[in-house]
Amino acid sequence: MAARSRRGLMASAAHLENRLAALIGRKHCIAVGRGATALWLLFRTIRDAKRNVLVLPATLCLSPAFVAQLAGFQLEFCDVERATGNLSPEKLERLLASNSSIRAVLLAHLYGQPAKIKQIKAICSAFDVLLIEDVAQAFGATTEGRMAGAFGDVAILSFGHTKILDAGGGGALLTDDDALANEIRSASRDLPGQHPESASWSDDYRKAYYALAPLAEQQTRLRTLIGALGAVFPQMYVYRLDDPLVERIEHQLDQMDREIDHRRAMADGYAEGLCGLPVSFLNTDREGVPWRFNIKLQRQWRNAALTSLRNEKFDASSWYPALPPFFRFDDEWEEKYPGTADIEAGIVNLWVDSSTTRSRVAACCQSLARSLDRISGKA
Repeated sequence: MAARSRRGLMASAAHLENRLAALIGRKHCIAVGRGATALWLLFRTIRDAKRNVLVLPATLCLSPAFVAQLAGFQLEFCDVERATGNLSPEKLERLLASNSSIRAVLLAHLYGQPAKIKQIKAICSAFDVLLIEDVAQAFGATTEGRMAGAFGDVAILSFGHTKILDAGGGGALLTDDDALANEIRSASRDLPGQHPESASWSDDYRKAYYALAPLAEQQTRLRTLIGALGAVFPQMYVYRLDDPLVERIEHQLDQMDREIDHRRAMADGYAEGLCGLPVSFLNTDREGVPWRFNIKLQRQWRNAALTSLRNEKFDASSWYPALPPFFRFDDEWEEKYPGTADIEAGIVNLWVDSSTTRSRVAACCQSLARSLDRISGKA
């Protein structure tokens, strides 16, 4: 019975993998339990004793950094563009020229907006560095006439909580490299199932994070306590795909066009409703797919505006805080990563997913307008 069940899972996973590979335009796809698992498999496969450094955007979620460390990589960070939050090609080129130990660069299409992928790919090729294209927040986006995920040596997809296609979990690795695909597929067969305590660990992690976050906001050096949490819950990041996840991802793929159209319509509503207010809009591309609608406020107004929105029951976040202080003591990080510091200080993310309605968007814009009137009057 177990063998038949396993064969059935392999067949359903193979159908999903073929569908994703065809959609993105890649030769190979290996589906796993989450995007972080795909990264962990990749990092374990490509690690090199002489080139053991991974470059991450200094504005990014913590999971890629956690699994890179679990796989034995040292971390280096590259500043991002103020206007997009995406990796800066100019800063990356200087970084690669200064460090011969770099094995790979992870580029994320942050907030669903395509990064300067062709320029960055050319830079990575010139330095013989692997380019990992993280599409976790940009599934369905296109750039240069191709799907996001079609450019890097490897692409990573995620279908976890809050992603554009939210199936509650699941991820995939895509590549055109036959040898790399074969090695990673072989390793994926040894992945454990999701641990029964995984949900409890995730809850413990969130409790620890949000207990420490207020202290870390006041004293940046305390962020390293949060950065240590990845080593506390390693099994939370590495497990195989299961049948329910395959079914949920397939269902979400069936709804993809509708979800993308909805997100773009909600983003248009925010752009219209916030026009004329003292906010800055991040650069967007119609080929992108909004993960959230992102604005920047003046540093002295941002936290008060967020609190006001949340008090009126509107969903709003300030992702992402700068990544480097979570992993090293550095009192000069704002000078080293000015683009990242600018994003951290002013970013506000407003919801655009299927739970959001046009009337809710309009009400949120009105609430923010009232809040900014009050806050600026006090300034």
